[in-house]
Amino acid sequence: MHMMGVCLVTLLHELSHQRGPGGWTEALAVLPISVLHGASLIANNSALVHGGVAFVSMVGANIPFIIFILELCRGKSANDFLCTVSVLLVCAGSISCVSGEMSPSWAAFLLTSLSAVLGSIRFVWQHDLVKISLAPMRMVFWNGFWTLLITIPMIAWKERNQLGSLFEASRSVKISLMMSVLMATVLNISQWLALKRLGALLQSIIGNLNLILVIALSQFYLHERVTNSQYLGVMLLGLGTFMNKARDLAQKPELEVLSSKPLTPRPM
Repeated sequence: MHMMGVCLVTLLHELSHQRGPGGWTEALAVLPISVLHGASLIANNSALVHGGVAFVSMVGANIPFIIFILELCRGKSANDFLCTVSVLLVCAGSISCVSGEMSPSWAAFLLTSLSAVLGSIRFVWQHDLVKISLAPMRMVFWNGFWTLLITIPMIAWKERNQLGSLFEASRSVKISLMMSVLMATVLNISQWLALKRLGALLQSIIGNLNLILVIALSQFYLHERVTNSQYLGVMLLGLGTFMNKARDLAQKPELEVLSSKPLTPRPM
């Protein structure tokens, strides 16, 4: 349902601008990313069966560390002091959050870790693709299209005896489903657009700030207990995020500032 919503919105956007979803060259370029996306979604959703929302979100917060290692191995990231410290703070915050969990589940931990690794590879690969793409919305469409095709057979096999239960669900469940489709559509579109501007590492670090909202909602809405260690972890995540952003701003070339100034001709 999430991917159907993404496909529908992006297709309508492209048609409204008198463009189509693009050719098969773009579609095949996005296919490996969609495979990783689909596998990551399945692993993350399976983890939610075995663990709480806060626990799964906190384990998944280690994505910046995995992306940092991947980019170092590929020679795409500078191993400077501020970058290393900010990533270590993010990881320390994640560990603190997980260690504060009252009843951790190994199944949830392993499935979320798998989802984080697959998602990290996807972010790095996705950034390489979107940098050279002139139509991010078409990339979003094909990602949703392939992910939909990949997940439908798995869902049909796994949930073959439960597919009819949606029609019998309560009104509140259906409303929750529709709201989740809306949120997933906004998330997928904004993710691709932000990735082009921020890069894989910075986007994943900033994305970890959602843990603050996750903890608040899990405590007040789902009545999950949040410990002092987890509050400390969120503070470290926030500090690491802002430190990385400060580093990114400090390393902007001075030429960009100079290029914005008007040039005055020299006197002859």
